[in-house]
Amino acid sequence: TFVAPPAAFKVGDKQPVDVLIPVYDGLEETLECINSALEARKLNRTPHRLVVIEDATPVPALRKALKVLAGKGKITLVQNPVNLGFIRSMNRAMALSPRQDVVWLNADTRVHGDWLDRLREVAYNDETIASVTPFTNNGELMSFPESRFSHPMPSAREQARLDDLARQTDSPAMEIETGCGFCLYIKRKALDSVG
Repeated sequence: TFVAPPAAFKVGDKQPVDVLIPVYDGLEETLECINSALEARKLNRTPHRLVVIEDATPVPALRKALKVLAGKGKITLVQNPVNLGFIRSMNRAMALSPRQDVVWLNADTRVHGDWLDRLREVAYNDETIASVTPFTNNGELMSFPESRFSHPMPSAREQARLDDLARQTDSPAMEIETGCGFCLYIKRKALDSVG
């Protein structure tokens, strides 16, 4: 099942970005993720839509909540009739918009502020950049303050403070060995090049 998105998303000369959120379980975490992205919309200039892939969830309340959000035009909802798993769900969602950059966003992730603008800015800072991954509390290589260590999720207030501190640092982006799928900005040019 595919619920069409609301109005056109193109603003100025920027192509819109699809933020892809695969969902299977976790009602509270999923709604917190989606709500954080919806709240951050007004702080981002990058046109985007939230595409939620409901991967045959066994949680009726989650399925219902997603349908309500889609009905209000807040998300684009893609429903898998059977569980496809993470990669096949993401491939299905990426095929919906074959010209746009995408962000893979895990359903237990919380975003803040102008997160999407900053990811996009780094991605287009150099034409050889294929993908961008931010720091997180629990993202293997991208875990902060200690890499490859799971740190507790900060409160929304702590997250805002950490985000403000990170914004104030004068530290350039660095090349890493691999991106991390909890929040992964992927340029369309890279997708077209490697599939």
